[in-house]
Amino acid sequence: MPPVLGFDLTAIDRQGYDLVMESAYRVVVAGGGPTGLSAAISLADSGVAVTLIEQSDGLGGHARELGCKATDRCQACGACLAAPLVREVRQHGLIDLITSGRIVNEELVGGRHRFTVAAPAGSVSVEADSLVLAGGYSTIDLSRYRQEYGHGFAPGVATTLELESEIRLRGPAGLTGRRFAFIQCVGSRDKALGRDYCSRVCCASSLRLAQLIRTERPDSEVTVFYQDLQPSGRDFGALVASCEALGVVLVRGLPSKVRWDPVVGSTVVCVADTLAGAARELPFDRVVLAVGQWGPGGAEVWPGRCLSVDETGFACPEQPNGAFAAGTMTGPMGLAEAIAEGKLAAACVLERLGHPLAELKDAGPDADFAPPDDPRQLGLLLNLPGLEESRPPGVPEEALGTAGLPAGLTGRTVFLMDLGGPFNRAAHLRAMEAAAALGSQAAYVYRHAYTAEMGLERLYNEMRRAGVGVHPYTETPELGDGRLRFRDPLVGLPVEIAYDHLVVGEQAGPSPANREFHDRLGLPLDANGHVFPSNPHLGPVGTPRRGLFALDNGRGVLGVRGFEARARALARAAATVDVRKGSAKVDPDKCVSCLTCLRVCPHDAPEILRCQQRKKHLAYIEPLECMSCGICIALCPAKAIAFVEPEEPQAAGPAAEEEAAS
Repeated sequence: MPPVLGFDLTAIDRQGYDLVMESAYRVVVAGGGPTGLSAAISLADSGVAVTLIEQSDGLGGHARELGCKATDRCQACGACLAAPLVREVRQHGLIDLITSGRIVNEELVGGRHRFTVAAPAGSVSVEADSLVLAGGYSTIDLSRYRQEYGHGFAPGVATTLELESEIRLRGPAGLTGRRFAFIQCVGSRDKALGRDYCSRVCCASSLRLAQLIRTERPDSEVTVFYQDLQPSGRDFGALVASCEALGVVLVRGLPSKVRWDPVVGSTVVCVADTLAGAARELPFDRVVLAVGQWGPGGAEVWPGRCLSVDETGFACPEQPNGAFAAGTMTGPMGLAEAIAEGKLAAACVLERLGHPLAELKDAGPDADFAPPDDPRQLGLLLNLPGLEESRPPGVPEEALGTAGLPAGLTGRTVFLMDLGGPFNRAAHLRAMEAAAALGSQAAYVYRHAYTAEMGLERLYNEMRRAGVGVHPYTETPELGDGRLRFRDPLVGLPVEIAYDHLVVGEQAGPSPANREFHDRLGLPLDANGHVFPSNPHLGPVGTPRRGLFALDNGRGVLGVRGFEARARALARAAATVDVRKGSAKVDPDKCVSCLTCLRVCPHDAPEILRCQQRKKHLAYIEPLECMSCGICIALCPAKAIAFVEPEEPQAAGPAAEEEAAS
């Protein structure tokens, strides 16, 4: 492991954070949301002193408002990720915390930053070697924009964040009302507001909330109004199917207005029913607005510092005067990705301060891997097959795929997407590029437009401007005699398109080679045959095996261009800053083999072994697989699990301590 900055990590007494620790460097982190917390912890664990400044009186940012959306099982919503970071920041001996603080001045003195911070106790001067900006995101001001949706006027209208906060406090059973409506894209994909991009996380968030309400409140009625469901993660298709099976009504079309109707005594959603060819007014008790993520837009964050932003109004990662911006202020993203971004910002700071970044060793399909003897040995990047693309069943033999299209394709061409298998964003990317090149000679027919990744919304709009006919469908189109027939749900009319060429988007599924990796490398498979479980605790590139990182394809999602380079950067950052903090350990005197740790561990670290000396089975937690999340410690009914430091000798199982066995 590369040397840390400031002092030797092995000398830290992590049980006594009241000790004064010296460090050769100091970094200011502006923002106490998940990204700022992650950056601060990563820097402090690497021996760098940190001053964390948060404008509000508490830590966690918007993540404080999120409620758990688990039903009979975890829904991988990530709502549980922020609280452990808050606790660790408050306890860390190298992190100075200033809440209700605001930077009012910044100047460069001798190559260092000097900040003046206004705090409740008075002004504070802080000198630092670098700066991480983690200001988070804002949402649409509904008192100024989209007032037609009735927020603040019509009873029962709330944002998704407000509903999350209510669920967090009262649980889904405590929600008032029986009829719920979700309206998507409030402040996103909106040209009139200058926010012509997808916020990526809103569809999955609304569907998880809808699923939770229908599961916990069987008497409820839930309707989701959307323009395009944007797949987020590899399990999105299963989430949509689960919602439909529970009776959630999915309506393609965004309402024009939400108002209070005193005659019927309820809030009314006005929406065009394209199938009926008429406007309808539907009564609901609760209307939930899925507000998107907004960037800072080049605002002056404090006197003397204006942000450098891109065309969408989000901050560029590298800022003037050696500062780094990270997290949702650089673009829409989910909680797990925002935490990974904090580690990336910390790694960039460490590199600037002279700390070498970890080197990653690529491991392809033929790589052999043995777990490292030292848990701190990190840096193997698995470039696994993960997924493979295939031709959907039932398409004509003459149909082409989006991969390997012949050059110079001419004539009327139909691109038919989403016929089978999980959502395939790589196929959408190739199809949109080819369709945009053909212009008015092309038609793009899809179930859900995939624009929730880097640059895809822009490409989607370029395709439309080029004259491509864009048509959604809900029922599988009919093919025959060189014609495509389907019903367009937006206009409510049948559509027939003649074509010279038919291009069908490939479906994506788990690679058969995944089983080989499971057997050879000891990597877990989920029920669908994917190499890694879908687990927000692992972030965008982590795996259940400490020291192993995986690119997008290995995680069960085909990435668009540019994603692999970003995934590599996140993996290298994680390998640099993820210093081993210890692991959970079972006390054999207290363990009653209740299997709770096996059921709740998201990392498959516990197992049950036979202890010959005690003549009973005991739980054992493999240190190399433990991710130190603390879930088993909190939920063990016998209080038999505790956290141990990495310096404490780790048994190789009950056998090492008391000649236990098999």
